[in-house]
Amino acid sequence: MHLWKVKPERPKDYHCECEYCKIFRGVILNKDGSTINCRRRIGYHYLERSHIAKTPFPIAAWAVENFTKKGDWVVDPTIGVGTTGVEAKKQGRNIIGIELNYDWARIAALSCQQHKGKHLIHYGDVRNWIQLLGGKSYQLIVNNPPYSGDQHASIKTDEDGFVTDRNYHDYDSDERNLAFMKEGETYYKLLGKIYNGIGALYLKPGGYLVIGVKDMVRNKQPYLIHRHINKIIDIEIYSFQGVWILPHYPRTLFMNTYPKRFPEVKIPLYQTI
Repeated sequence: MHLWKVKPERPKDYHCECEYCKIFRGVILNKDGSTINCRRRIGYHYLERSHIAKTPFPIAAWAVENFTKKGDWVVDPTIGVGTTGVEAKKQGRNIIGIELNYDWARIAALSCQQHKGKHLIHYGDVRNWIQLLGGKSYQLIVNNPPYSGDQHASIKTDEDGFVTDRNYHDYDSDERNLAFMKEGETYYKLLGKIYNGIGALYLKPGGYLVIGVKDMVRNKQPYLIHRHINKIIDIEIYSFQGVWILPHYPRTLFMNTYPKRFPEVKIPLYQTI
């Protein structure tokens, strides 16, 4: 069963040509070649809507389809409200996930319960991944890491639709949440410890690590989170396979308004995988 089509040509409006993106593998689309509506989530618990930075479901579903077989175990170290779990179980896989927020961990478990297969959703801090993930081996690690851009913002606009004010609200009061860390050396070292540690101890030979990120804009330039993350991946554990991209659709208010104000800036319109 193939759920997706991968178009090999790089879009002209893709925002990056770094050393990693030069190994370009394709654009993930619907089977008929149309753009995937990333908000169209089927088979989830209705309470999952309370999370404002959900993993785009096509990333998890595509990774599970392409890099696992039925009965395999998949791990998401920051599973949120269970996107990876639902998409794994819908395809006959099993899932283990870690979530710091108790309410979201409960919602992830409720969503996973609606599908056949095994799931373990641990309420806990991903920094304790050794204790939480011990005893199993995994074929696939899938993650959309939390970062500071994930914090919720209520946005005010002027009559032309341009952003005039942002009022950020912490979507989780726990200060340990990775989304409260500003992207920098400490943040990326922590991600490296998680990804490299899980891979070294628990990933099966021939297993995969799939990371999806939405790059941001800072100082009128794309801020390439995916490039920073790739730099901290241990090449003795993982062999880099390339970059796939997913159109961020439907587009956000920022995507629609920013180019009108700064047409010279090539803003990120894709999730980078």
